[in-house]
Amino acid sequence: SGATAAKVYLCNGFVPCDDKDKSCDLVAGGSNGVVYLFRKAVCTAFAQVLRGKVTCLEVATGSNFADCKVVCGGVGGVLKVLDGRTLAVLQSHSLLDSAAVPKSMARPGSAARPRSASSGRTGSVGRPPLAAPKQLLQGAGRPNAAGPAGDLITGGYEPVVEEPSDESSGSRCITGLALPIHSSRQPQLQQPMQSAANLYVVVALSTGRTVRVDIGTAVAAAAATPRSARGTSDSSPASYVGKDLFYFHCGPLYGLSADSTAARRLCATVGDDKKLMLWDIEDCELLAKTALKNPSRCCHVDKSNSFVAVGCSSGSLTLFHLSDVLQPHSNLFKVLEVAYRKDAKADTTDVKFSPSNDMIALGSHDDNIYLYSCSFELTSSGSGRGATETASCVLRAMHKLRGHSATICNIDWSADSQLLQSTCNAYELLCWDVSTGKINPTVNPADVRWKTRHCKLGFNVMGIWPAYSTGSEVNALDVSVEKGLVVTGNDSGGLIRLFNYPCVVKDAPHRLCPGHSAHVVNVRFFAGGDHLASVGGRDASLQIWSCT
Repeated sequence: SGATAAKVYLCNGFVPCDDKDKSCDLVAGGSNGVVYLFRKAVCTAFAQVLRGKVTCLEVATGSNFADCKVVCGGVGGVLKVLDGRTLAVLQSHSLLDSAAVPKSMARPGSAARPRSASSGRTGSVGRPPLAAPKQLLQGAGRPNAAGPAGDLITGGYEPVVEEPSDESSGSRCITGLALPIHSSRQPQLQQPMQSAANLYVVVALSTGRTVRVDIGTAVAAAAATPRSARGTSDSSPASYVGKDLFYFHCGPLYGLSADSTAARRLCATVGDDKKLMLWDIEDCELLAKTALKNPSRCCHVDKSNSFVAVGCSSGSLTLFHLSDVLQPHSNLFKVLEVAYRKDAKADTTDVKFSPSNDMIALGSHDDNIYLYSCSFELTSSGSGRGATETASCVLRAMHKLRGHSATICNIDWSADSQLLQSTCNAYELLCWDVSTGKINPTVNPADVRWKTRHCKLGFNVMGIWPAYSTGSEVNALDVSVEKGLVVTGNDSGGLIRLFNYPCVVKDAPHRLCPGHSAHVVNVRFFAGGDHLASVGGRDASLQIWSCT
């Protein structure tokens, strides 16, 4: 039968023909799940390898031109290895089924839905009808969240750490492949394959995992089999073979919190991919991660680097404890959810622990600020991987701060935890008395020693705004008093702007720092001001900058 042309060809590669004319065949993956092989503009072979899109494809060349392999992946998380001449399926791996999920991430008592591969269809026809700075690689049960403000909420358990629950094949797929040595897209780096048993592929999954899959042993076995005996039928995906290399965010990033202790190493990020990730910026590696119930917009790490507050798009506040105990079968530390509460009626915008570490302020799109008291308790026993640690938190509503006429933008605590300042989309800057929950009109914000300075309005930062500003150009701001610097994240060109502090003159001189490929939605200084972190929204990247 003849091949049906794809509506869109999503990926391609070149397969060397022979050493005499130095010509190449073109192999392409289509949106219909078919891989096509073209020679001199004529389709010479095709294979139906997936039920959905073929999103990525690479070609591995061997010691001779007859040993070329095509590695492709796409919707459903299925990875397939094809013969470079006939497109016959040599291997099939399902990377998103239960075998692909590490034990520390699998839901007890259940397994992810297996993803079987489509039956292979191959054939030969004549003419068809025609992705500056250091850049990081990027619960099941919960306490009762219902009840009026003031209800006591406690928790001290370990939730199941799992991937986002979206099981649709359209959003769970292989997004990238890399053959580190033998890639046809880098002919100047090609080397003869020393042994087919050494072949491996690095696979990026849409769930935020990067996996190394060793496919060499099976390739060598297939190469030893006569082509006439291989057949054209596609077997079901093989068991998961390989190991997780690292994890990354797979959606827009918004929330960012930088270490305020002398260690200056910890950084927390959240975003639309429903993940909380904690990073060690000195070693550029992930320390811990956990799944969230909803997309998140803000997070903050307490002064002990032990607890993280996360504000979600549902209006909820969740507290997590970063344990010193490693997860089973993993080098990541456990993250324990210790408290949950939902009082806001709209998305959250900012969350902050008080300097005294016994209160939390949460800003929301419903124009209100929610003030909570919190107390923590930690118990631990044992050592090494056999150690256990239990954390609990008592979270109680204190005040609902009403007074803003638009969405809350930023919140700052005073150094003595007695005052709050906040800004909103109506360009209001208000000061609050924490003990009463009322506006304090007698306080001049410029005279107060603030623990953080994230509010975009105020006398000391009025020079950050460009001429003819509409008030929406600056997405985030932070101040390092020690270094005398102000940093802003802006909409235009993925730029970070660095000013002197105080910044009070019109059109203040500044330095432009390019690096992101999307709007910079958040920036934070680490303690001391020697380094700062930024997140780029839709580019889903966390970047660490050195301030010299």
